[in-house]
Amino acid sequence: SYSSDATTSDMSRNVADRFNNNVSLGYEPDYYESAPEDESNSRNEDLATSALDELIAEAERMEGEGNRHMAEQEYAQAYNVFSAAIHLSLDGPSSHIYYTNRATSLLYLKRFVAAEQDARAAVRLRPDDGHAQATLGQALYFQKKYEEAEAAYKKAVTLDPNDEVGWVYLAKSKDKIDRKEVKRRV
Repeated sequence: SYSSDATTSDMSRNVADRFNNNVSLGYEPDYYESAPEDESNSRNEDLATSALDELIAEAERMEGEGNRHMAEQEYAQAYNVFSAAIHLSLDGPSSHIYYTNRATSLLYLKRFVAAEQDARAAVRLRPDDGHAQATLGQALYFQKKYEEAEAAYKKAVTLDPNDEVGWVYLAKSKDKIDRKEVKRRV
């Protein structure tokens, strides 16, 4: 027991002395003892799965809230909510969607470099997602990186041939590249 006027260093010394005495007596604290392997691991896995499921569910709820903000043209609020969803589920089953949605909100906020970064994160998580590829194309297009935008849009329309906006911006990117080439020649 410590007196109320004991200093921090006195308390630290006391704790260290107690630990050293217990070790020298052959005593190991309970946290070194393990429960039966199968019982302990199973319970820990169940707890981890349950906690993960809760985080994923909350991230999905946040996505819905972010989509509502997008529909209301509240892009800064949408950005914040999608950021929270990403924080909750950095690499979960829908994380690529959260990054794509946040990139879209950034496009509306005219933060094209940040939108490109988020779109690239989405593509890294899910390279076969046409919407993520199209969002990357959009971010690149608005930065006047037309060759890269064209490549992203080609992937987007290959993955989703019904993406009308992707086809339109693919054509616009090609047109910008062609105009740039004509100006270079003149």
